[in-house]
Amino acid sequence: MNKLLYPALAVLVAGLSGCAQFSTNEQELADLQQNADQKAEDYINCVKVEAAEIYSTTDPGFIRDAVSSRCEDERQAYIAAEKQSLSAQYMMVEKPLKASVEALDDRARIELAETLLARPGTPANQAARTVSPAPAAVIAPAAGTKPIAWNEQQRIYLDCMEDQADKYSSLNESAEAISDVAVLKCRDYLGTQSVVALEREGRAIVMGRVMDNRLKASQPR
Repeated sequence: MNKLLYPALAVLVAGLSGCAQFSTNEQELADLQQNADQKAEDYINCVKVEAAEIYSTTDPGFIRDAVSSRCEDERQAYIAAEKQSLSAQYMMVEKPLKASVEALDDRARIELAETLLARPGTPANQAARTVSPAPAAVIAPAAGTKPIAWNEQQRIYLDCMEDQADKYSSLNESAEAISDVAVLKCRDYLGTQSVVALEREGRAIVMGRVMDNRLKASQPR
């Protein structure tokens, strides 16, 4: 009995320690890793493109937050693909996944910095590119739609969005870009109920408030 027990325990311990699984062949593993690598490149490309498109402010913190918000879908796609690849090789993927994501984030920070350093001066007509459409054109509700009664937790999210609008209104940045940053800053308060509608309402509040604040600032005192 002991002869049978010890090998079984050895296999169990090896599995729990992250030993490779052998149910996936080498070609499948290579395909999974290639997919994860491509998702990583998609994210890095998004960071570089978005950073190159933001001309209306030189605030590195704002640019970093805006780029992070706009490229979050690509980052999450990489995390999902990398987790799938690691899961085909190891029983426990938390630590290697964390290391992979940290390495990607480090690379993104370097690429962002290099993109900003290499970016040419702001062209004279750049202001036209940063004019956001009127909030009503972006977020007008469908005819006959009843206003949503937000609960207390959802109101905290909307209040956070208002605070971000006030914080960044003075920057020479589009209202839409400011709403991107606000979504990133306030996502911890988004919750799980009516997420799409709540984020839509938050963006509408930010863009409208930014426009109102700028209008007030432009009026003679």
